[in-house]
Amino acid sequence: RDDVKLYAKVVALIDGVSSKKKKPEERIIVLGNFRFYLFKSGGKLVHEVHNVDLKEISSPAPNELILSCSNAATPLYKIKSVLLDQPQCEQLFRRLYQSYVTSFPGVPSLDAPKLSANPPERLEQILNSLGPSLGTIGPCGGFSTTYKAQCDYMGVPALLSLCWDVDQVLPKNRITEFNLSEYHGVQEKDIKPIIKTLESNSHFTTIRFEHCRLPPDAITQLGELLTRNPYISTVSLIHNGADNLQPFFTHLTKRFGALTHLDLSGNHIDGKAATALAGALQTGPPLSVLNLAGCGAKPASMEAILWGIHHNPTMSGALHTLNIGGNKLESPGTVALSTLLLKSTALSELHAPNTAMLYSVLRSGCSALHTVDLAGNKAVGTKEKEGSVLTFLSHCPSLTSINLARAQITPDDLKELLAQKDSILKSVSSLDLSDNDLGDEGIQA
Repeated sequence: RDDVKLYAKVVALIDGVSSKKKKPEERIIVLGNFRFYLFKSGGKLVHEVHNVDLKEISSPAPNELILSCSNAATPLYKIKSVLLDQPQCEQLFRRLYQSYVTSFPGVPSLDAPKLSANPPERLEQILNSLGPSLGTIGPCGGFSTTYKAQCDYMGVPALLSLCWDVDQVLPKNRITEFNLSEYHGVQEKDIKPIIKTLESNSHFTTIRFEHCRLPPDAITQLGELLTRNPYISTVSLIHNGADNLQPFFTHLTKRFGALTHLDLSGNHIDGKAATALAGALQTGPPLSVLNLAGCGAKPASMEAILWGIHHNPTMSGALHTLNIGGNKLESPGTVALSTLLLKSTALSELHAPNTAMLYSVLRSGCSALHTVDLAGNKAVGTKEKEGSVLTFLSHCPSLTSINLARAQITPDDLKELLAQKDSILKSVSSLDLSDNDLGDEGIQA
């Protein structure tokens, strides 16, 4: 399973595994690509530690080495190796750290094992002896090397085609987007080590997991990724069959400021998830693009989400594209949208088709809007009821593209709009009126 190298005999004491007192015993330590092993002198394996679980390497004395490890099964335990002479101790220290950095070349220093030695200048001497080659990360932030190590840790075979592509194709084309849909044969079990690798990767700025099913733990893991990776600016999760996005949104409140584009279209957002998302949008760094199309959110959920955007003091000057199509606004959501539009100074695109929008409560437009998609929302005539799509459009003076398909626009509505002084349509370069019963009268207008 692992390429190993017989390294040294040590006198070891494993502390913290059980409450029973243990006496130091002679052990043979073997270093592998991703793990190290402790064997009895007779050859029986007694302990195995993956580099992922190595949290600290310390040498409090010239002949003593302490390895602090932790994992889900055992929160903290220490392996103490004593009775080593100083050169052997420092060589073992150096090789263990070298093994970790080789396995995880792009991992930030905060996530790497803590290093210490007494006196402190010994640590500097140990690290200086490693040489400059230790800092070599490899293609795409060392993705494939770290990915193979994570696969080994999770017991999942690495996808060699993915590694080849990341090492050979992406660097030559200067691609900083990781698109899972470009790799064939990816199964649910393969997703977790990929996400864990992206968590510490500094090369990719965009991740796309589109039209693939994500298990619940992967959704949570993606949220954790955004709290730890300061380089990801775009996340696209489209039609992932996610039934519970609440854990993702909870982590989103702690995300780094690099994230500016978020696409969750086609994933279900229920009431709890909407509340969590609203909190994240209200307190987190501002987004410039938010796509929630087809998330099946109800009016109360959309109300919470839109108010969350509204209450973020920096969002009004940052959000330039909002897609809420296919979710239900009705009266509560439309009121929240109206308030948001009044405050927004950067919103240039609003996509809100099939949202059951009520123009009677949509009191304000948005001077920054260039593109608006209101297809499938019934446009109530001004003579029939106060407020209509025409009134809303008249409050958006910068429009260049309008979609009113399936909006039940009548010839009278069209005449009303054209009859206005300085008609909005004079500056519009794209107008979609398809599937409206305009007849000859509408065409003439």
